[in-house]
This record gives sequence, structure tokens and C-alpha cells, in this order.
Amino acid sequence: MELGETSREGAAREGLEESGATIVPGPLLSVYNLPGQVQLLYVSTVNGGTVDDESGVHHPPAVHTDGTESLEAGYFTYEEVCEKRAADELAFPTVWWAIDYWKANYSYETAGGTSSSRPVQPQQRTKRWPPVEGEPEFIEET
Repeated sequence: MELGETSREGAAREGLEESGATIVPGPLLSVYNLPGQVQLLYVSTVNGGTVDDESGVHHPPAVHTDGTESLEAGYFTYEEVCEKRAADELAFPTVWWAIDYWKANYSYETAGGTSSSRPVQPQQRTKRWPPVEGEPEFIEET
């Protein structure tokens, strides 16, 4: 976050800087306390795009990156994200944690084929530092 910025403003700015997309942060999804940083991840929507008049399907706006902030920007299915994770192509493990948490608790499929209207209970994880032998790497908080 920049000085004077709210966490949601910072998330919107980061989305624009890293992908060229104008996003609107919604509910807080995850809080990750890591050595030297705290990551706040929001359920967000992307502004813009077009709607196909015949099918009614929304086509989001193109995203791009110049390689300064991100190596790749795009829209990916859950399966594609799983493939990127298996190939170790995600920049941060927290990306996977948040997507997996959403899928398991709030996704369209989890809600029985309807949009979930349940309030989001943010996932909270704290990384132990320094690591403690025999103890879990992360503490799950509620």
C-alpha cells in the first residue's frame, strides 16, 4: 500500500499495475501474515468488457503486462491454475491458497450451481518465523 491508501485502493492499484485491468475489490477473502509482509486478498470483479448480444455472455477486457510488474497476466480457469501450480508457475503460494479456499467454500460449484450469497469468512494464515522443528509451517487462525 502507498501512504494514504486504503487496502482496497491498494488492491485496485496493484491490479491495474500488474495486469492493466480495472478491478473493484469486494469482500476480503484472505489475510496472510508472512515474514516482512502482510497480504490481503479480495474477491474482486473486473470492470469493462463487452456482452454478446445474442448469447448474453460477458467477455472481460483484455489484460496485459509489460513484464515490469508481472511476467504474465490473463484469465484462467481453475483447471489452468491447477496446471500452473503443478508446473510451479505461480509467483506466490498465497495465490493458490486463496483460489483453493474460494473454490472449496464459496464458488459456484460449491454453492450447488448458484451464486453463493454467504458472507465470506476470511482465511487467515501466519507463517512461523523462524521455523520451529516439528511444528507446522503455518498457523491457521480463525
